[in-house]
Amino acid sequence: MAEIRASWKWRPAGRFPMLIRALQRLCLVALLTAAIAVGKTAAQGEKDALMAGRGTVSFPVSCNAHLQPRFDAALAALHSFWYGQALKEFTAITEADPECAMAYWGRQ
Repeated sequence: MAEIRASWKWRPAGRFPMLIRALQRLCLVALLTAAIAVGKTAAQGEKDALMAGRGTVSFPVSCNAHLQPRFDAALAALHSFWYGQALKEFTAITEADPECAMAYWGRQ
C-alpha cells in the first residue's frame, strides 16, 4: 500500500493547459451570453411598459429610430380606442421630431 501511495503523484494544473484554456473560454462565452440576454430583456421591458394592455403593433415609419417604439404605442392606443392617450402620445412625438409626418396623421 505504501508503494502505491509513493508512486502515485498528483498532476499539477500545469499539465492541463488546454483544458484550463477551454474552461476559461467556456466561462467567457457563458458570461457574454448572459450579458446579451440581460440587455435584450431590459429593452423588451421598456417596450412592454409602453404597450401594456394594448396588444402588439408594428408599423415602421421614417421618423427618428428612437421614436419608433413610442409611435407603435401611440398607434396601439389609437386602435384600442384610447383616443385621448393616443392624441397625447402623437403630440409628444411631433414635439420630439417635427419632421415626423405620420405623428401628425395620428393627431387627426
